[in-house]
Amino acid sequence: IDDDPDLITASDVLESGTFTPSGSSFSHGPSGLITTTDTNATPQSVGASGSNVARMDGSVAFESTDVLVRFSAPVGGHVSGYWPDVDAYMNP
Repeated sequence: IDDDPDLITASDVLESGTFTPSGSSFSHGPSGLITTTDTNATPQSVGASGSNVARMDGSVAFESTDVLVRFSAPVGGHVSGYWPDVDAYMNP
């Protein structure tokens, strides 16, 4: 396999702006899963600590919200997901 071993293959779901039902949800809050009706919430604003991220090399690591980037997928609303920037992660 010639792919970069740092490429992300899967991660926990951290999302905001969900429209059915309306709200946001984030893994790994102070007491576990965080859900809110605030569609503008961010992982940082609700106290989420990060996300588990699986990579091409088979490793899984916990990534802090400090390295998570918002990616938008506007379809029938404004839904955003949060994960490490694959274009910048581990690339000097």
